[in-house]
Amino acid sequence: MLLISHPDIQVADACKNKIEWLAAQLNKTFDTRVMTAEELQITPMDDESMIFLAVPMNRRELQRYLNATRELRIPYTFLTEPQREPRFEHILVPVNFLDEEAEKAQFAAAFGRFCNARITLMPANDYGSRAARNTQKIAAFLDKFTLSYEIEKGEKDSFKIEIDAAMQADHRRADLIIISASRDYGLDDLLLGPKERKVVLKSPVPVMLVNPRGDLYALCD
Repeated sequence: MLLISHPDIQVADACKNKIEWLAAQLNKTFDTRVMTAEELQITPMDDESMIFLAVPMNRRELQRYLNATRELRIPYTFLTEPQREPRFEHILVPVNFLDEEAEKAQFAAAFGRFCNARITLMPANDYGSRAARNTQKIAAFLDKFTLSYEIEKGEKDSFKIEIDAAMQADHRRADLIIISASRDYGLDDLLLGPKERKVVLKSPVPVMLVNPRGDLYALCD
């Protein structure tokens, strides 16, 4: 397990304290490295089981780390200074209409199996049925491990369901949000920032990102 700290000492220390608190709860040891986004981009990370990225509440710096993690083959969690200590007691999983949403099932299941976490699936409030179908795919995977979960429909559509989850995290008493990263950055993402940056900046809890690459994940244990 690895914590990658931003070179800013204040940010690094604040987030390191949170990770040390988490390590004590899990009876695990975290390795801590201070690394720039450029160094992260060329450093192999695939042997790590869990990665936290401690970054400042700064759009430009956060985007640099988002750019550096787009090829990671494992999920990665952003932790900012204002966010609460990371816990794994209640996992919130917003679900949109994209096919790769089902890839989040194995990670939600892992928290349920090994951390006894409560899982809430939050399908988008769409006119179509694709988000609902993706939610049922995730639910079917959770059923394989007889995990308990809730399905609570979000207020926003597929284009804003991740932001909706971040805004409702306190109300729903969530400890961690799992979202898919953008497949590609379009013009709006380049000008205004991708959805994942907005979610991380708005979320009061850590945000785990899963890169939507079909050759990286399979729904198997």
